[in-house]
Amino acid sequence: MNRRRLIQMLLLGCLSTIALSSFASCQRNKSGHTIEQDSVERVDTSDVAPAFPLPAIPMTIQNVDDRAAYFVAHFWDECDFNDPELAQHPTRLEQSLANFLGIASRLPLDEVKKPLLQPLESSRGELFSLFIDLYEKYLFEPNSPFFNEDLYYPIVEWITHSPKASLAQLERAKHRLLLMARNKVGTPAEQFSFIQPGGEVGRLSDMRGKPTLLFFYSPGCQSCKRALEELQQDAFFSNKVQANRLNILFIDAETDPDEWARTLDELPSFGVKGFNSDGRIVNVPLYDLKASPTLLLLDAKGVVLLKDRPLGEIRESLGELL
Repeated sequence: MNRRRLIQMLLLGCLSTIALSSFASCQRNKSGHTIEQDSVERVDTSDVAPAFPLPAIPMTIQNVDDRAAYFVAHFWDECDFNDPELAQHPTRLEQSLANFLGIASRLPLDEVKKPLLQPLESSRGELFSLFIDLYEKYLFEPNSPFFNEDLYYPIVEWITHSPKASLAQLERAKHRLLLMARNKVGTPAEQFSFIQPGGEVGRLSDMRGKPTLLFFYSPGCQSCKRALEELQQDAFFSNKVQANRLNILFIDAETDPDEWARTLDELPSFGVKGFNSDGRIVNVPLYDLKASPTLLLLDAKGVVLLKDRPLGEIRESLGELL
């Protein structure tokens, strides 16, 4: 479904029943190990009223893109940020934010940046913290249906300069900003080295010359297993690798070399297998491996084309590229 058709459907009334399903992923805990968990809690919004009325789009505005732009620009008009009841009903506020992001996430950043920041600029105290948490949940969590680092980046950047942010919120935002600045779409991927099953040392730069699917995984991660099986069963990827038109680099950056060696059979029969023995990927960190698997698509020069996107979207992009 194209963007205009989806926006049109949302504006015709689907917003009131947006429901966010749970998406499972393996995520790193504080000790650095991966655990299977629901990364976005189920929010059944079918019986939850929004925290405030949706904007009424004038009938004189007929163009779908113009209607979407008006909806986003005026979304917060009816929200009283001084109302203490807003923070007391977080589910209703979450429904409203889901309605907003359902449209905003499909528009250019320059059209949505001002209304995106408006809740942070206008709120304070508990409500301010709630908006920070909700934006993190929906825009930064890689398995969120609204995941979008391009939208999340100006939010985190704003927090780093806000006197309203607590010390913890400030430090967290600075760390996030540093991570997101690395491997952004349109920038060269961070370089790293890895050992291969035969003991050879490889480097990401060795992959240049054709597009590369960079696949970070963790042995034992069930989400990784499902993605690897999908990759193995899709002849598109194996055919492109065998035709020497695509690199696929499988990297274990989190376990020990013995476990990596024991689990090599879990990987597809094609592609390059590697272990980041110096630990720089996670310890610097060079890459933000907040979930496993983490996938990036690089062009022939090593520039990031896609980041943290599902395998289907990567396949579609490669179909146009190759």
